[in-house]
Amino acid sequence: RRASLGDTVKEESGHAVTGGTLTWATSSSTIASVSAAGVGTGLAVSSETITATSGLVSTTASVSVAQTAASITLAPTSLSFTSVNDTASFVATVKDAGGNAIPGATVTWATSSSSIASVSSAGLVTGLAVGSATITATSGLVSTTASVSVAQTAASITLSPTVLTFSIH
Repeated sequence: RRASLGDTVKEESGHAVTGGTLTWATSSSTIASVSAAGVGTGLAVSSETITATSGLVSTTASVSVAQTAASITLAPTSLSFTSVNDTASFVATVKDAGGNAIPGATVTWATSSSSIASVSSAGLVTGLAVGSATITATSGLVSTTASVSVAQTAASITLSPTVLTFSIH
């Protein structure tokens, strides 16, 4: 992201000086850069100071560079459980407006039906009862959803009794 810094040179009485020349400098060129025109570009997440100098006078501006969540995706995009108490995890990927992953981004999780499926703060989903639920992952102002279905599939069948006798009358 880029931001333009104000660049008005003023005399002692506060009037603008025509043709005043500014030079720009950063305290850390690995955090942000600044062009000769006073346009700053964030390069890494952190804070630093930009200094504008005209002759013997200078001033500073504090600059903070941060990544803001612009999108969030989940993998997988859905889960299907064949038994109650099955578990699996969703993995959230949060990206900024430039498409860069935001490592360590905070993600909050929610379920549409806590009686069907629960979700932990780490994205671990547990099927609790037969049915469907929607899991929502949110980071900052962006969110996405994924579906969870819970079914029970027979693993075995037991007959009792195993032998029946019929008599004909």
